[in-house]
Amino acid sequence: MRRSAAAIAFLLAAIAAAGQQPYIETFEVRLHNLDVVVTDKSGQPVPGLTRADFIVLEEGVEQSITNFSAYSSGASTSSATTKADEASSSPPPRHYAFFIDDLSLQPGARKLLLENAMTIVRTMRGNDLATVVHPIGEQRVVIEPTSDRTAVEAALTVAIAGAKSRFDAQHTAEFRFLQTEMRSATSEEHADFIRRQYADMVRRRVEQRLGQIRALVASMAGVEGKKIVVLATMALTATPGAEAFDPMSRAIPGGLDQVEGQPPGIGPGATADFREKIDDLARLAASNGVTIYAIEPDVPLTIAAKADMGPTLSARTSIARTSTLDEMLRGSAITLTALTEKTGGRWFRGLPAIDDTFRQVTTDLSVYYSLAYRATGTDDRPRRVEVKVRNRPELLVRTRADVLEKSTSREMADLVVATLLYPRPVNELGIRTSAGKPIRDRGFFKVPVEVSIPLQKLAFLPAANGNYAASFSFHFAASGEKRDFGSGGSQEQKIEITPEQYRDAGQTVYRYRTNIQIAPGHTRIAVGVLDEVSRLSGFRTIEVDAK
Repeated sequence: MRRSAAAIAFLLAAIAAAGQQPYIETFEVRLHNLDVVVTDKSGQPVPGLTRADFIVLEEGVEQSITNFSAYSSGASTSSATTKADEASSSPPPRHYAFFIDDLSLQPGARKLLLENAMTIVRTMRGNDLATVVHPIGEQRVVIEPTSDRTAVEAALTVAIAGAKSRFDAQHTAEFRFLQTEMRSATSEEHADFIRRQYADMVRRRVEQRLGQIRALVASMAGVEGKKIVVLATMALTATPGAEAFDPMSRAIPGGLDQVEGQPPGIGPGATADFREKIDDLARLAASNGVTIYAIEPDVPLTIAAKADMGPTLSARTSIARTSTLDEMLRGSAITLTALTEKTGGRWFRGLPAIDDTFRQVTTDLSVYYSLAYRATGTDDRPRRVEVKVRNRPELLVRTRADVLEKSTSREMADLVVATLLYPRPVNELGIRTSAGKPIRDRGFFKVPVEVSIPLQKLAFLPAANGNYAASFSFHFAASGEKRDFGSGGSQEQKIEITPEQYRDAGQTVYRYRTNIQIAPGHTRIAVGVLDEVSRLSGFRTIEVDAK
């Protein structure tokens, strides 16, 4: 947004008087940073390349590389366009996030997963950080980012130890419900209703996981250094519930909660299609410089071990074990392929591949390159990027597939979602929040939320009528027991005050009120406020019990 010189001078004076710096900074020139892994055809890393060896293409157009660094486990070098020769530099810190989903594993798989995760932790340097997320139960972040390797090892032990061969894991419980209910189906209509109930359960779990992963990668925005997420998951399908339906009769678009007043599972579409949401999540990770590696350690035990549903109805109504498992594996492959390929990582499946997953992480960290070029795109529009090694077509190059110039609104939305997982201490605007009594609204609740903002914290500019005007945006997201990250949004508010009110701004608080829809149960609401002029912000969380 363009501003006059007088307005900018007024703004800078106001910010200087407040003694604050904007949390979200806006620059005329921004860079896209790309972490690049180069291997030969056997998968071995290729060291010794220079800036002159690389070609960066954005939407097919070659870009000028402004910064270049090469890192290896033994040494590191870095150079920029202003330097004639490469100069020594310290390797950047590494930030590891282990996302251990609700798994159901045999003892051998648990042991192998834990041993491999420990090998990564034991290579941590003094400035490296690691966190462990286990998205089940009240304490979803097992340990906050820390450089304490002993603490990280203990957290991984806790998270992976719970992945026993059991039937109460969410994905196994879902399929057990489908099996049991289908055996008692009395008609085609009854069977279809059961499938829709099952699809709704799967959709809610997958939507919750995607929201939790989004919060994790969003929390890594602005963090300097190499950022890696290791995702251990099962049945994270891009088309939740599709495995329960005959391929000729599946309905993908929509989802199950589109028709107001209808019970869950009776919407216009049999299954949801999360491919667009998954692609958006991958772009968020890529834009934050996060590389995702994924492992599906074992096939879902319940499905692999059971026979079909039983021929209680026609062949079209029964569900065969093989086709169900194939469809579930296909759906999770879509998810993991998008999350890893778009961020420059890789994914693996099966017990023997656990070693391969962590070996890949170690290999990619042994030799890699960091390139940067000037951003040219428009806000929130992904642009395809490709990196090649000049005159070396036999070499394989991995980096993120897209670059994204995020708008301020999107950046705030990501930060608010991250606050659900890692509460942010940033509160430059000095906001305070409170929640009123939840009011039942059909199957949900509306929560009155009030945000108090000291007027003196907002940046007011002279208006044409002699008054003073300010504006801020309000952002929110909610994380509940049953519908994690089920709601979110933003609103804009403009304020205009008289010169007299402006003089008394130091003693005045502006109160902003709104209603936020949540599901029954305990819910955490994250709130973010951004001054649209000064770019100062404030984040708070509220705990609500809706009963």
